[in-house]
Amino acid sequence: MTGPHQTATEAWPQFVRALNGITDPVARAVLDLHSADTEPVGRGECQGCDIDGHEAERPFWPCRTVVTVAGLFGIEFPDFRNAEQYPGRR
Repeated sequence: MTGPHQTATEAWPQFVRALNGITDPVARAVLDLHSADTEPVGRGECQGCDIDGHEAERPFWPCRTVVTVAGLFGIEFPDFRNAEQYPGRR
């Protein structure tokens, strides 16, 4: 899916489009549950991951669950070497 010289701005939309194309009912339910925070002041956090504890923070989207579902459908998570290019990732 992603080439070795593909930039974050090219690979990220392809990853999201591929996820949106998954129609398996169980996978779709999991992906819909683990959606990104879309609030204007949101940080792109996963809304489906349960968190525990006073200082717990939700993981950024895509969480490990989304990446795992993507992999089951042959969708490769873009491997950006420069963390600053990750949209919504720490």
